[in-house]
Amino acid sequence: MTVSDNIVMSGTSTLNLSSATNRGILKAGGDFTAGAGSTVTETSSATTNEIQFTKTGTQIFTNNGSTFSNDINYLVKSTSITQLGNSSSFVLVNTGAKIGLETGGKLDINDGIVTVNGVVTTGASYLGVFKGSANSNMTFGSTGTGAAGTLYFDQTTAGTSNNINTFTHNRSTTGTATLGNDLVIGGPLAFSNGAALIINGTTLTLNGNVTYGAGSGSLTGSSLLI
Repeated sequence: MTVSDNIVMSGTSTLNLSSATNRGILKAGGDFTAGAGSTVTETSSATTNEIQFTKTGTQIFTNNGSTFSNDINYLVKSTSITQLGNSSSFVLVNTGAKIGLETGGKLDINDGIVTVNGVVTTGASYLGVFKGSANSNMTFGSTGTGAAGTLYFDQTTAGTSNNINTFTHNRSTTGTATLGNDLVIGGPLAFSNGAALIINGTTLTLNGNVTYGAGSGSLTGSSLLI
């Protein structure tokens, strides 16, 4: 389904992308607002149920108080700058799902949070970037298994557009996350469950503490650590 205008969900409304064995793809060409109490889900056995952000330019994704459940994939197309609307807005990639940023595309975390329990799609066609801020937060959750993927951050303004507040990495020992370019973490970098953050060939600047929970974790690679 393609929606070229804005999408607004309110009350207890539910959007089911797909059911049974069907494949459901929502192509959002405008802003997407999922209000408090609303639900976006999928109940299909297909693995390609997806929300695509397709606008040429900036589109706002606001979803405070809503629920996004099951294996919903996300794709930011090469023309889109998808911006989280406020500090309560989030992108939740559940276990079994993925998020892809096409080359040229951008996910502006703004003051929101990105939680990845699935994977970040990698490859030559997926070199899009996360744009951070002093209040952005990113978490790789403990329910995910396997490598989390390679992360590219917006290098337009060094120390600002590639800056996030907190980075939490709770994957198991096989759940490595790899930096594709430089990152600044203003607050804590937290590890648990044995996860590794690979920083080969990049610069990771830490302005906060590094903390280790149960199972600890590690920074791996021959790079510049500040």
